Amino acid sequence: DVLVTSDTYTINLNFPVIDELRFYPAEAQMTTYTYEPGIGITSISDQNSNTIYYEYDSFNRLSLVRDQDQKILKQYQYNYKN
Repeated sequence: DVLVTSDTYTINLNFPVIDELRFYPAEAQMTTYTYEPGIGITSISDQNSNTIYYEYDSFNRLSLVRDQDQKILKQYQYNYKN
């Protein structure tokens, strides 16, 4: 349940954990990013709730980009030249 009166929001939950909570005007659009410090962006969710996931290799380089169904969209391979 959410009760909104002017600038005050009261939320009553039957469980102790909130995974994600968004407040924005009905006409607004919101993009959400998750970030792993020292590595980079791990996901982006657009205004339509479509999520793209980013995976990194052991050297913290981007290796895979997946869609919300875990389908691989892009794959990166790094090669060193002597």
